[in-house]
Order: sequence, then C-alpha cells, then structure tokens
Amino acid sequence: MAQIDSPHDAPSEQSEGREINPMEARLQQAQLEYLEAQRDVLRNQISTAIARRETLRTVASMLSALSVVVGLFALAWTVWQGLSQLRLQQQERLDTQIQDAVRGLVDEKTNRRLSALTVLRIALHKSQTRQQEILSSIAYAMATENDSVVRDSMNSLIASLSATDFDHEALAATLADLAQVSRSLVEGENLREMHGWLYQRTRTDSAESRVQSVSDAIVALLRLGARRTDLHGIYCANCKLTGLDLSGVDLRYSILAFADLSKANMRNALLGGADLEHSKFRGADLAGASIVDESPRGYAFDSYAERRLKLKLGSFGGPDFSCANLAGADFSGQALFFLVAKETGVDQINLLATNFNGANLSGAKLRELPLLVVAPENHDYFPFSRGPYGSAPGGAARPGNPTSWREPLRYRILRFGGEKGRAASAPDGHVVDPRNQYASGLAQISQSFANSNWRDANLDSWLTEWLKANEPSNGKGLPWARPCQDDIVRTK
Repeated sequence: MAQIDSPHDAPSEQSEGREINPMEARLQQAQLEYLEAQRDVLRNQISTAIARRETLRTVASMLSALSVVVGLFALAWTVWQGLSQLRLQQQERLDTQIQDAVRGLVDEKTNRRLSALTVLRIALHKSQTRQQEILSSIAYAMATENDSVVRDSMNSLIASLSATDFDHEALAATLADLAQVSRSLVEGENLREMHGWLYQRTRTDSAESRVQSVSDAIVALLRLGARRTDLHGIYCANCKLTGLDLSGVDLRYSILAFADLSKANMRNALLGGADLEHSKFRGADLAGASIVDESPRGYAFDSYAERRLKLKLGSFGGPDFSCANLAGADFSGQALFFLVAKETGVDQINLLATNFNGANLSGAKLRELPLLVVAPENHDYFPFSRGPYGSAPGGAARPGNPTSWREPLRYRILRFGGEKGRAASAPDGHVVDPRNQYASGLAQISQSFANSNWRDANLDSWLTEWLKANEPSNGKGLPWARPCQDDIVRTK
C-alpha cells in the first residue's frame, strides 16, 4: 500500500465510486486546520513548560548558591568574632605583662629586673600603642638603677631600637624624659660641683655612674634621629656627638666636658653657661650660635677651671673650635684664655687656651672676655693692666696702645703659692716683669688664632691690639693643633 503524505492526498473510497460533496470537503478541511491549530497550541504549551522548568532549575541553583554564600558569610563572621575575642584576650594578657614588667623594673632582685627588661624588649615590638610608655618607664628607672649590668641592659635595649620600626614621637618623648632624668641627677646629686670625679674611677652604684648611663642612652637616641630642642642642663661628658644635627638645640648649662661634637650641625645652638672643658667642635658649623651666659646662676666653663685649679687636678683646656664655622657666633663674656704665673708654686698647672685654628670668625663676637689668671700671693702685676709693669726703672712696655682700649679688662684671679705681702723679685732685685711671668699664656693667645680670619671678628680692643702686635703665624698654631684639611668650614 502506498504511503499517505497528507489528508489531501489520501485516496477516498468514495472517489472511486462517486464524487466528493464540496460541503463535505470544506468540513474535512476545517477539521484538518483545527487539528493543526491544536497541535501548535500543544507545542507552545510544551515549550512554555520546558522554559518554566529551566527557570525553576536556575532559581534553584541560585538559591543553592546563595545559601552557600550565606553559610560562608556566617562562618566568616563567626571566625572574625572568634579572632577578635582572641586578639582582645591576647592584648589583655600583653597589657598585664607590660604592667608587671614595669613594676619589675624597680624590684629588689637583680634577676627580676633583668627579666622585666626582657619582657619589655619583646613587648616593644608587639604593642606600638605602648611604646612610649615602655621607653619612658625605662628612662626613669635609670635614675635609681645602681646595678651596672641592668643599666647596660637598658642601654642595649635603647641602642637596638630602629627608627623605622618605632614611632618618631615616641623616640622624641623618650629623649625628653632622659634629659629630665639627667638634669635631676646633676642638680639633685650636686654633680656640677664635683668635677674631680670625672677623672676618677667611681663606684658602679654611684650617681656619677648612673648619669653616665643616662648620657649614653641620650646619645643613642640622638643617633636614631630623635630630636628635642630643649636639652639644657644635661650631663653629656665624653659623649660622641660627631656629625649630628643639633641646630637650634638649647644646651645651656649642660656638662659637655671632653664631648666630641666635630662636624656637627650646631647652627643657632645655645651653649651659654655650658661646661666646655676640652670639648671638641672641630669642623662643626656653629654659625649664629650663642655661648653667652645670660643667667646669674650660670655655670660657665671658667668656673670649672677654677674648681679644677683649687683641687690642683693637673691641666685644664678650653674648647677646640679649630676649622669650625663660627660666623656670627657670640662668645661675649666667656673666659677663653688663661694665664699662669711661673712663680705660683703649684706643680704641673697647665691651662690650654681655646683653639680657633683655621676657624671662620667672620662677624663673631669676642667681647668683654675675662682673663683667668693664676698668680702667686705676692704678685700684683698682670699683663694688659693700665699701670706700668712692675717698678723697674722706666717701667716696662705694654703690648698695644692703651689709648685704644675702649673697655676695662676683667680678671678672674686665683692665688697660689708665694709669700703674701712680699714682692715677687728677680735675682737682681727688680720686680718681675709680668710678660715673663705669663709668657706661655700670652703666646697661646696669639697661637690660638693661627690660620683664622681673626681680623673679620668683633674683638675686644685689648685682644685686637695684642694680635696686631703679636700677629698669629699661618702655621701649626697651638702645639696640639692639627691642620684643617677636609675639616675646614669657611662658609659665611
């Protein structure tokens, strides 16, 4: 039997026997179209159902994923809460450890104080918010710490700090605390009046040893870049401050004996009343600095010279400003030069003048400079005095022209040796010429200005006249002076 492709092509039984009624044909055609329409509706319904099913699957997938996200968020929140609680507990434990360690710094037992320092060393790196408190506690503990091992451990801790790991303000605040501790020790223990101990071996539990440890900590912080402009009255003898930026810093009344500040930037620094015995400013920049002591309670370094001489403790030397830039610096009222009579009767007195070898003195003020003179009891004649030198026939010539002196010369006179009331006489019976008595000190005055531009300075008239009459040579200068070479600073 042949395949039927369409109702229109289906053979009709009636067609073989009879013709199809047109009405009947139209009815069949309508039925066929109806069936086709129902087929299309059914197809659309099936397509819609499939689309809805896919949509439901997508929504179900999204809901499933969302539930996973919500679950993960809930888990993360729980973990975060747990970690926050853990961190809080750890911080509370650390705070407790820090408090116990700070109290341990003053414990009676040495091993406990050392253990406390170990805890604080670790805590410094764990708690940035407590750094200043920890360092401040260590600074003030130094004031009373008598054990040198513990003090060395404190200094080791401070020296090990890193400027990149610690807050700058914390380091600066610690420097201020150490400066206050240093001042308290100097004033409270009367260290300013006890100059002899600087040259003697002291007990490790003494105030002198404690203040030395504090000065070591101050130097360590300065080298870390910590900065405070107010460092007045501190103890920093023998400190190595070479090359540091100390511009504008107030160091008035500080003890800087034997300190080395070579090549330091000390522009506009204040040094009035400071003890500068044998301090070294070689090649330093002190333009505009002031060494004027404007306070009646000041402790200028010439006072230290007097105490040293009264204790007969060997030599005394002024500061070394060789090769330094002293443009516009003010030395008014400072005892820079020292004279010792040959007949003092005191053995091994050696006063060394302030060294200006190769310095830039443009506009520097050296006015109203007192001379520190060590004379025998029976000696009443001094160089640069207005009266004649001695009573030798005709008197002795004075250096310079006295009519050019615009101000009186001040002396600080110390008496040693000789018989009081009896004139110091030469073997020929003439009164000794002061120029011979003070020959060494007078020569130092000239030599101290060797290789410098002293003519550009604002000098006392007596000093100007002396230097003109005894002009410094452009040579070695003072016996202990060294050539400037790379150290020279001639910037105006």
